[in-house]
Parts: sequence; C-alpha cells; structure tokens
Amino acid sequence: EMKKLKKEKDRLSELFEPKDEDNLSFLVEIKSCRNLIKSDTFGGSDPYVVAHFGKEIYHKTKYIRKTLNPMYSKKYNNTFVFNGTKKELIDQKGFLFVIMDYDFGKEDDPLGEVRISGEDLIDMLGNDDEKLKIRPPTQFVGEKEAGFITIRADHADRQDRKKHGKASNEEFWGSRKTLEILC
Repeated sequence: EMKKLKKEKDRLSELFEPKDEDNLSFLVEIKSCRNLIKSDTFGGSDPYVVAHFGKEIYHKTKYIRKTLNPMYSKKYNNTFVFNGTKKELIDQKGFLFVIMDYDFGKEDDPLGEVRISGEDLIDMLGNDDEKLKIRPPTQFVGEKEAGFITIRADHADRQDRKKHGKASNEEFWGSRKTLEILC
C-alpha cells in the first residue's frame, strides 16, 4: 500500500513540479507598490520597478509621478515574459525587483528591493496576487519599513510570448498541451 502511494505521489509530482531541464514560460505582472519610502524633497517619489535576472536588467516599468502608492498597468509597461529552464531560474536565484525613484537630471535613488527565488516564482504560477515586503536600501539607515510590492505570475501562452518579444515554438512545462499529454 505504501509503495502504491509513493508511486502515485511521484506521478503527481511530475505533473505539478518541473524538472531542471524543463522549459518554463511565464508572464510576470507588476501590479502595485504601497507605502514606499519618501525620497523626493516634497515628500513623494516617482517610482518604477527594475527586474534583474542575474546581472542582467531583464525588465523595467515606466515611472509614475509623485506617489508612494503606484498602481502599474500596461500603460506603464508592467508585464514581461520569462522563457528559460528551471535550472537557469534556480541558478540565477530567481528575480530581484528593485524599486527606484526617478530623478530628472540626477542619478535615480533606490527605494528598496525584493528577491523572489526561482522556487517561489514557480509556486506563484497561477495563484492570486502576491504581496511582498520591500527591504529598504542601505542608505535609509533606521528605516524598518519600505512598503510592499504586489506581483502576479502565471503561465505564458503563445500570444503572451509573441506580444512581449519572446516568441518560441518550444514546448513549455505547464502549457495546456503538456498537461493534456500527462493526463
């Protein structure tokens, strides 16, 4: 009986957990930030979010003027598609989201950051929005709170990949076709 249960658990694990070499394709949506640190002289910030994958800047939203509670949308370039293997995602330690304050004519200031590990990103796929605590940057000594960022991740379909310049004919883990084959 135990052997039978283990075999069933292994079969289900193959359905719901990608292997290292599996191709992943997911759509990441940066939805909002809340209660950001005040960086500008008049008590606001002009925040935008930069998604880093390893040493590469993978994606950047547009900034929103004079707010500590930005709501991002397509107008602000808030979505991107990731295509890669599970191993690449784990090796690069997932994505680092850095919240920045745009400063015209000067160097932009960091407002904080959030790292989402590869494992956590895979677990987020298809779930509700994730509200994550932002870690304050080092120059804000004494600040314990840097606000929250809300992100959603889901499987990317062919249209998502094409729209975001990541078109591919490869088969991806978690796609409808893959799930139909496994069932």
